[in-house]
Amino acid sequence: MSGIISDNTGRGTGLIKAAAGGGKIGQVVQAVHTGIETVSSTTAVTISNFSCAITPVATSSKILVMVTAFIITHGSRATIVQLFRDTTQIYMGDAAGSRPRSAFSSWAEHNRFAATSSACYLDSPSTTSEVAYTLKWLVSGGNLYLNKSYGDNDTSTYDGRMASSITAMEVLA
Repeated sequence: MSGIISDNTGRGTGLIKAAAGGGKIGQVVQAVHTGIETVSSTTAVTISNFSCAITPVATSSKILVMVTAFIITHGSRATIVQLFRDTTQIYMGDAAGSRPRSAFSSWAEHNRFAATSSACYLDSPSTTSEVAYTLKWLVSGGNLYLNKSYGDNDTSTYDGRMASSITAMEVLA
């Protein structure tokens, strides 16, 4: 909320400020995945070894979830990545027919696709119990990889290994 506040002299003293306490960061947790994961499923499966758990201190707290994932595929493929809080899918597009709903997706054309994909979502879990944020993914055929370079070749200076992360920040009410 903004506006002018008075100092009882009839003169304005400045903008109204947010009430103390709200919007402060209570805690930050992060999961970093540096290994390679592979999927060849056409139905969504959880990315192994990649989960970020946080326990909110109040039911009114919000959790800012930030995801960065390096994903690659070979060939012409569609990729879908979904964000979950425990078993509930969050941050997704509208339902439309039988199409999967996702936080981010891509289409690979002409043999390969590699990209760092990201998502940022302010969740309202309304709990003081631990919640875990995970990703599920699927590919329209072939393989999909997390943190792998295209050639994955030790003789090339261009085939590095990447890292992916999920960060959860508790925003106090």
